[in-house]
Amino acid sequence: MRTFFAKLRINVLVSTKYLMKANLKVFLFFITLVTAPLFFFSCGGNDPDPVDVNSCNTPTTTEENGVFLTFRTSGSANPANVSVLFNAHQRVGNDTVPVKDLKVANISVFENGDPISPFESDFGILPKPNIFKSHTLLVLDLSGSVTSTSLTELKAATVSFIQEIVPTTDSDEFGEVEMQIMWFDGGAKLNTLVAFTQERSKLIAGVENITEDLSNDNSTNLNGAVIEGVSIMENVLGQGGSIIRMGSIAVFTDGSDQAGRRTKTDALKSVAQAQSKGIIMNTIGLGGSINETNLEAYGPDGFFFAQDVNELGPKFKEAAGIIRAEVNSTYLFQYCSPKRAGSHELQIKVDYGDQSGSLTTCFSANGFSGGCVVEGK
Repeated sequence: MRTFFAKLRINVLVSTKYLMKANLKVFLFFITLVTAPLFFFSCGGNDPDPVDVNSCNTPTTTEENGVFLTFRTSGSANPANVSVLFNAHQRVGNDTVPVKDLKVANISVFENGDPISPFESDFGILPKPNIFKSHTLLVLDLSGSVTSTSLTELKAATVSFIQEIVPTTDSDEFGEVEMQIMWFDGGAKLNTLVAFTQERSKLIAGVENITEDLSNDNSTNLNGAVIEGVSIMENVLGQGGSIIRMGSIAVFTDGSDQAGRRTKTDALKSVAQAQSKGIIMNTIGLGGSINETNLEAYGPDGFFFAQDVNELGPKFKEAAGIIRAEVNSTYLFQYCSPKRAGSHELQIKVDYGDQSGSLTTCFSANGFSGGCVVEGK
């Protein structure tokens, strides 16, 4: 029997890796796509090979009429399965919010400009556990200024962060999220409090075991923590295997960088690199000693400022909400293509209420045949 996935190559966004699916019978081989400006394909109706799949460039995010679709990956596999992983958001006033309840009925498929009927092809949004995993890295400042004045409130806020993101063991979503908690002070390296786990209880136990004497360096190596945190997440996303991986980082501090081990310029380069790979970057600052400008730059997906320790809990929960919403807005769509050879343009269109959006990529149908089903939907 074939394994659930035969091959996987992942490099989120700029080298967007991935994807195809099978359930002991159908496996998916992921095509690495290089993100570039929108490329318009020439799709002759009688051309058996209207696009060059090796030159297929897909925009990372598109909006047409109020719906934003963020492309993650696409691919194809025998007998005729075509898959697309994407995120969906909608415009509400001046804000964009995640679409958490997308259904197959909201999705239309076009090959080389021609619609594919769901009555002639199997469509499905596949369940994410065991296929998709979100990795969250929480990085805590545990230098002396925190442990001596704010430790109780920080521990409570961190527990609320964990509870917001990590599903319980009895949840249908259990297994979608893994979290690791690390901490820093003035030292050169991050320290692991709890290694990556999907067990909420292990994470909470690790937080509850934090003591005031955990750190012996009162300085703050914030720049170094940001740089190393990004490197750790890049390594996680670069793992092989059968799991589609996405990453997010949240950094908490009550001060600015004092250790001077790494520069702000280096930290900003790491943040830009993280964004290019689809890593969500949030920062949480406490009190008047922080450098708000720096923390906003280090947290392009969300900067949350707590004026005092009593605001820590709500701010941690807000940061966690961004991460959880991104997980909830991720969809793995699969359908059975009628094509049996050649490379073809694929457009996925989403109609959501009175709003819509689409994305365009391409796939190879070489070797396709009958017998395709979308299993596990």
